This record gives sequence, structure tokens and C-alpha cells, in this order.
Amino acid sequence: MMRDYLIIAMLTVVAGWRWSLPLIALLCGWSLWRRRFLLGTLCAGLFIWTAVAAWQFEKYL
Repeated sequence: MMRDYLIIAMLTVVAGWRWSLPLIALLCGWSLWRRRFLLGTLCAGLFIWTAVAAWQFEKYL
């Protein structure tokens, strides 16, 4: 049940990549500026994952 909610949340983020990617990038920059390197690394990974998923989603459509 929880897995379904996570899939829907990720699809929502990918579908709204025009606002989600800048927000993730701002969070990544802020966390690295505040020297939260683990959070910054996780946000960078999330940013790359979302960008690739959005690119594939746009390519598919």
C-alpha cells in the first residue's frame, strides 16, 4: 500500500518537472551551503533521478 503512494508521488514530481527540478536544485544548493553534505548528496541524486525520469517521460510522449 505504501509503495503505491510512493509511486504516485514520484510520478507527480516527474509530471511537474518544471517546478520540481528548480525546487530540488534550491534545496540541494541550500543544504550544501549549510554544510549538510549527506542531504546535499541525496538531493543531487534525487535531482539527477528526476531529470532523467522527466526526460524519458517527455521522450515517450
